[in-house]
Amino acid sequence: MKINKINKIGGFFSQIIKNNISFIIILFILLVMLKIYESSHILDEKFKLIKKKKPKPKYQVQEGFTLNNIQNKYQDQEFEDNLNKIRFGKPSLSKKLFKNNKYINNFNQINVKARGFDELEELKYEYQNNSLLSITDKEKEATKWLIKIILKKLSKVDDKILTNFILNYLINHNTIIVKSKEFVEKGYPHTHKNVIVLPKSWFYEIIVKHKLNLETSAFNDQGITLIHELVHIHQRIKPDIYKKLYKKWGFEEPKYIHNINEILKSSRHNPDGNDLKWIWKNYQNHYFMSAVYKNDDNQPDLTEVNYKIYKLNKLDNNIYQNIEPDTIYSNFNDKQNSYLETNTDFQKYFGVSTNHYHPNELAAQYMEFAFYDVINQTQTIRTDAFNIFKKFIKNDLN
Repeated sequence: MKINKINKIGGFFSQIIKNNISFIIILFILLVMLKIYESSHILDEKFKLIKKKKPKPKYQVQEGFTLNNIQNKYQDQEFEDNLNKIRFGKPSLSKKLFKNNKYINNFNQINVKARGFDELEELKYEYQNNSLLSITDKEKEATKWLIKIILKKLSKVDDKILTNFILNYLINHNTIIVKSKEFVEKGYPHTHKNVIVLPKSWFYEIIVKHKLNLETSAFNDQGITLIHELVHIHQRIKPDIYKKLYKKWGFEEPKYIHNINEILKSSRHNPDGNDLKWIWKNYQNHYFMSAVYKNDDNQPDLTEVNYKIYKLNKLDNNIYQNIEPDTIYSNFNDKQNSYLETNTDFQKYFGVSTNHYHPNELAAQYMEFAFYDVINQTQTIRTDAFNIFKKFIKNDLN
């Protein structure tokens, strides 16, 4: 039975070969010609048959993390190795950070008391010797997880400019992240030089969200905060591009403003906007803005301020005068216009309701909006100032 089947099969193939011998000969000749052709071009760059080189990425970043090695590589060891380049500071950094700190040295008595101290020397001692905490391995892991989330979200929408910003200035730059006790600046995140100071509560929350894998919440809260503070680092690295932006918004640094000493005395100091004197011009109006303590005479509190706007008279080239020097709380007949959050001109142009009294803070706030809008494909606000900022990101952010 098996022999008969084999004979039949053999006869069948013999018949096929006999009837198609011409076809087989032609096919063989074609294969030989193709092999010869491939051999003669194997080193030709046009055909890319050996050692195909990867094209250079269109957008370059500093040595280390690059755009072309994060695409679809979030589980690769290479990606993890680059995340490990993020720098975390130790408690001992406090001496270097706060000793002879120009920002602290300029505190008046109101700003000392607003931070919970009676004397400046006492504040200096605590900031230098008792302000920073060790960042645990779990906190470092959760922080890296957060940064990975931001990069993944940007990759999904293919935004190279904002990705570049994170890679250059958070991962590949010498930016340092430290953890502070809650008494430092009353728990406000802030920066000094190249250091981002995040309070203990920030790390506690990111640990919880990492454990529960709450990616959206982590980005919207801790991620946005980190981005905001990174802008302040960038402002120190590239001050000229920000001054150019502020000029487009109508800001200028005055030579002198008469009758604002009482305002400055009662103003909150901010390490991310140490230069308090900025003038904002809107059409023919000129304004000065500040964060003024609500209880400056009794017990000022860093978290309790009024965001005020003061209308000025222009006296000479870049010299101004406060219209109502006798009061710092209501210098307009229309009291509503003395607060930034309800001032008609300011809100129409900027559209920002909190932490908006300084151009550095406006830029950081707008960067929050930019990241959120790009990642969520939304449009948070529509103002002339924000449109200018989006052009700034496209043309000048580097």
